Amino acid sequence: MTDTTDSQNEPHPVYDAPGCGLASYSCLLFFFFLVGLVGIIGSLVSIIFEELQEKPFFLVKGNQVQVWRLQPMRDAKLLALTEVPLYFHDESPNGTEACALSKTGLLRIDGSKSWNIPYSDIESTKIIYESTRQVTVTKTLSGEMLPCFFGPTEGSERFRRFLLERIPKEE
Repeated sequence: MTDTTDSQNEPHPVYDAPGCGLASYSCLLFFFFLVGLVGIIGSLVSIIFEELQEKPFFLVKGNQVQVWRLQPMRDAKLLALTEVPLYFHDESPNGTEACALSKTGLLRIDGSKSWNIPYSDIESTKIIYESTRQVTVTKTLSGEMLPCFFGPTEGSERFRRFLLERIPKEE
């Protein structure tokens, strides 16, 4: 005859097995779910803030500018149909406010106003540093002051240097 009292008092092997249990495992999965959810929300917020920030318009070579950005200068007869400026700096997202250096002079468009100043008519140029932007001011022989507006890292120093290289030197 077998003794059944001893086998009934022994615990089942599953209850003594090491492990974290169903509740602990569920908490661990919930933690990973929350980490993933926070990551997704953080990514969406950064994408939204990226779209709201003002984009810098760097000084670029004329052959690297999108064709549609040069169209306002072509409409104002500052550039010929196939002409490309040497350097171009856009101050607006649509090309209606910009400065450019062509082979013959300094070009500026500001809405409906436009300027084409030959390099021989430029007296001096300087940079004025403001808190949120830098302004390259060019003075003509007639006394007119022509500003080109740049952000802090958009290339105002390079623009001035390129302009000074093209101004004829007096001997």
